[in-house]
Amino acid sequence: EKKRNLHLAIGGVQAEQLNDVGAAIATYRAALEELPGDRPLRDALLAALAAAGDHAGLYVELTDDRTHLHEARDIAALDLRLAETATSAGDLPGAVGHYRDALGEHSLELDAAALDTIEELARGQGDVPLLVLVAERRVGQANEGVERARALEHLGGLVGDRGGDPARAAQYFLE
Repeated sequence: EKKRNLHLAIGGVQAEQLNDVGAAIATYRAALEELPGDRPLRDALLAALAAAGDHAGLYVELTDDRTHLHEARDIAALDLRLAETATSAGDLPGAVGHYRDALGEHSLELDAAALDTIEELARGQGDVPLLVLVAERRVGQANEGVERARALEHLGGLVGDRGGDPARAAQYFLE
């Protein structure tokens, strides 16, 4: 723990007081060679990569983190972060894939603003399966009454018009 704290302190000074995020990244990487799997050092590295705007480096590190996760909720949260990182890096198809994984496999609660962001990206990429996942999530999170009816109508329209599945769309309209 003393070694970790020393490395964290050195990296913190480099990044915050010396404005040398690159040196902090190097410090954290060197420390992780000595202390592989140390979560606070790993988090410091990820934060430094984000602060440096190194989307490619952050994406690689997050992808590596994903291979070590086992809990569905943790994987979904990381998929969301990977999607945001891919979006920042301009990899919109990659972002769509990560959003699809996060929404399709796991039951994370997302607020309306997050769903709006994902829906906008899906529309821009013409990704109907992701649009359907967002609409299904909205139905699942909707309150009873008018809000739920609107969400079901929207989902039915997507599935029928854009998804080419009128029988499934009819089920949503009848619900």
